[in-house]
Amino acid sequence: MLKFITLLFSFFITHASFASDVSVKDGSFYDSARSRTVPYKLYAPSNLTSPAPIIIFSHGLGGSTSAAPYFGKAMAENGYYAFFIQHEGSDKTIWQGSRNPQEVKRKFSAAVRDSDAYKNRMKDLPFVIDQIELLNKQGALKGKLDVNKIGMAGHSYGAKSVLAAAGQSGTMGAYFKESRIKAAVALSPSLPMYSKDNKSDQVKAAFSKIDIPLFFVTGTKDGNPLSNKQSTEDAVAERILSYTYTPPTDKYLVVFKDAEHSSFGQRATTDALGTHITQSVSHGAVLFFDAYLKGNQDALNSLRQDYKSTLKPADHFEYK
Repeated sequence: MLKFITLLFSFFITHASFASDVSVKDGSFYDSARSRTVPYKLYAPSNLTSPAPIIIFSHGLGGSTSAAPYFGKAMAENGYYAFFIQHEGSDKTIWQGSRNPQEVKRKFSAAVRDSDAYKNRMKDLPFVIDQIELLNKQGALKGKLDVNKIGMAGHSYGAKSVLAAAGQSGTMGAYFKESRIKAAVALSPSLPMYSKDNKSDQVKAAFSKIDIPLFFVTGTKDGNPLSNKQSTEDAVAERILSYTYTPPTDKYLVVFKDAEHSSFGQRATTDALGTHITQSVSHGAVLFFDAYLKGNQDALNSLRQDYKSTLKPADHFEYK
């Protein structure tokens, strides 16, 4: 847990630099109906001549708009407007001011069981899409956003947001399908929160309504940072079940050898493994979104036929 907290703190103080053809802007949307502000960071491509697809990124528990900048950069460099949104109640404010790792863990454990915070997080998505549609009608982004081609991505608790938007039911007894999301990437996905057997028919049924293409990403060391009881192997097995339980077709899974839970949300890479993971995640996600949001058949063929060859021999890739 101490390692996890150290990574958490370093996550927010590391700065990233981007290519000149990507602009980064901070902003916020205000939902008067809920008296709720939703901050965002927009990674925008430059010099596009036609409206571009949109990616919405949802951070993990305790995160912020600063999550996974490698992913935002890759999206913008490949012709997507990427909005990284922040969810009050499950963002960085839940751990700020904590005096030690044990206090952070207690706050995280309480937040993940907060049904109001969860429901507000899920309600952020349709509100944000409404606001993006308004941005496309006025101001600097007028006419630049293809609001009919919206994808989503998220890490950890953000992957729960992804799966809920895709049509998963069951988590905290609510259903938050968002039909404007056409394809999505789930980094470190997890099963719905049930008290008993996670392989039950109830859990399988929760995934049965998912009807959009999904790209699942995990690693062989992608454990549960909040659990003292569950082994890493069991946690990884459950993350893979998220892929297994979704109906075919157009579902993809990559499992990176030695990738940890923090590997997919990091701000910067300092070693060969980290660079391999972030580059491979970005490459696979771009091919996936190009195929299912832009309708690019070459991208689809490359994802299915060539992507595996770009991974390391011990990494695993499959699709259905």
